[in-house]
Amino acid sequence: MTKRGSTERKKAMGDDQTAGRDKLYAILAVLGASALFPAAGVAIQACKTIPASEMFLVRSLVGCSICVFKGLMEKKSLFGPKQAQPWIWARGFLGAAGAQCFFLALGFLPIGNVTSVVATYPAITIICGYCFLGENLDMITCINICMTIAGAALIAQPSFLFGTNEGSQHDAFQKDMAYLLCIVASSAFGSMFFFAKKASLFGDMNLEMLFSFNISAMVLSLLLAYSVPAQKLVFPTSFFEYFAMSFVAICGFLVQASYNYGSNHLDASLVAVISVTEGFFAFLWQMLIFRQQSDTLAYVGAFMVTVCVGIICFRKGMGHGGGHSKDNDDIEYRAAQQTNKLLANHHIDSSTAGYNSFSSISSTPSPTSNRVLDDSSPSAERTNEKVVVSL
Repeated sequence: MTKRGSTERKKAMGDDQTAGRDKLYAILAVLGASALFPAAGVAIQACKTIPASEMFLVRSLVGCSICVFKGLMEKKSLFGPKQAQPWIWARGFLGAAGAQCFFLALGFLPIGNVTSVVATYPAITIICGYCFLGENLDMITCINICMTIAGAALIAQPSFLFGTNEGSQHDAFQKDMAYLLCIVASSAFGSMFFFAKKASLFGDMNLEMLFSFNISAMVLSLLLAYSVPAQKLVFPTSFFEYFAMSFVAICGFLVQASYNYGSNHLDASLVAVISVTEGFFAFLWQMLIFRQQSDTLAYVGAFMVTVCVGIICFRKGMGHGGGHSKDNDDIEYRAAQQTNKLLANHHIDSSTAGYNSFSSISSTPSPTSNRVLDDSSPSAERTNEKVVVSL
């Protein structure tokens, strides 16, 4: 009996050590993804001869190929159930549109500024949850949302608020339009989770949504290449151009894989907090590689965004700050072990294309189920999940 108990204790200690090691690897993986996310943006900015939409197109082709290969291996349809297809493709289109805007903005603004403004999307998600899903908002979350918006304004410094002290009127207008692209990207990333949740009602739609994202991304890239002269496709002629395009595609895959690994071994709130370091790494690469400094207001704004978004995500992951429906009968989302994985695969593959297949980005939610749900039931338990972005 004693021998058996001793064996069980040793086994339990071994399991604890393995779990601890897996968590450490997961933290390092998410931290690495946070560094790679803006690194792909650096490659886009450094390779000025290849249009951003073409970078996005190559990234999407790689992602689509992976989806098709996985679908064939699993003998699974990439389109999903007919009833789920509108939600799947709406999610894919929004993710692709946000990623495309992110890539385009990199052609006009410092990588640190772009990443920090786009990183406000969790605040957009909370607002959408309040407006469309009936989720509650507490005062602390409202304050953090307002501070996040104020931080983004300090980074962007729109000319209608801060004037046009530097450069010409045309330069100021161009800068404002680039920041408008960042805001559109953040809004698209923040609102797409509504459609991801709707799609998750029909089961694990992770692969289907990745496929829809990549197809939408390719279509948008080709439309831009056809309609915008500056985004016309060009054939790479140098080793650096090939390297930059390959680097963006590889970063996309690594970011996606790292966030998925992290989502399987860490709490959602921890992944969320770690992922906000993307803004730090973006400014770091900006200074080290381009020797490019932002002004003091931009750094203050980036700090506000990082801290406030971190608080929003942490409270969301811990079950505070909203997330419960005002209407108890409106529990229409499947107890979503899958939802955060969807987010991870997005995490605006921003860094790579959505920067959330894109990427992005998320972790396993902490279920708070009060009842067992039948698979055939149209309603499901909503859990407090973390919201994070990988195109």
